[in-house]
Amino acid sequence: MSAALEKALHYHLINTAGVASIVAAREYPAGEVPSSAPLAYVTHQAISGNQETHGTGSSALAWARYQLTAWAASSLAAHTLADAVRAALFMYRGNMGQAGATVEVKRIFLDIEATELAWPEGTGGEKGVFGVAADFRIWFVR
Repeated sequence: MSAALEKALHYHLINTAGVASIVAAREYPAGEVPSSAPLAYVTHQAISGNQETHGTGSSALAWARYQLTAWAASSLAAHTLADAVRAALFMYRGNMGQAGATVEVKRIFLDIEATELAWPEGTGGEKGVFGVAADFRIWFVR
């Protein structure tokens, strides 16, 4: 995957009004959420990707599939946050990221619609934590 794309994705999410109004800057790589982080927050995880090729070699065009999960204290709150993430990403195109460190995004597609996760008591997960995950395919110029 592309470190530049991951940074640009993070920057885009925490600077999109609908997401930022719910989570502020609480957007983390999956598995790196601070134990002190309050709900709600978003996690991202690179799932797969590929550099496109053509008859004479590789192209600058690439894609990456990221799973984004909205975590909150209730199912409704997790779905509300997931809707904000979807609105921030679905069909997006343009430069993404901070000035001087942008990535040219050709288009973002929703690959897999939301999957709900819940950690009920007795399963080893945190009680009262709900997640809604969706996979996005990001086409970008490497």
